[in-house]
Amino acid sequence: MPNKAFRPCARCGVNLTRETYCDECKPLAQKDEDKRRGSAYERGYNARWQRYSKHYLRQPEHLFCVKCGALSECVDHIKPCAPGSPEFFDPENHQPLCIRCNSVKGRHEIRY
Repeated sequence: MPNKAFRPCARCGVNLTRETYCDECKPLAQKDEDKRRGSAYERGYNARWQRYSKHYLRQPEHLFCVKCGALSECVDHIKPCAPGSPEFFDPENHQPLCIRCNSVKGRHEIRY
């Protein structure tokens, strides 16, 4: 199978890369993305959410990841929602996931 072709970096347009960003631009692109997303607190994951998620994950039916069966480590919103919306704290919109499955799901889903 052939290798991916080289193309210009999506950020600087000068350096050729097989990925989206060249090695020089990767850290800068990550900083830009972090600024765009805002902090966890700004996204609604405050002290109230921390208490809620710990309580949710302590329930016997939420001990394991629904995707792979590993020990659950975080509470995932099944349907993405804004922090102020009613479904943000709706248990029917939550599922227990391990960190790996939550990261994979987050990368594949379009955020609000």
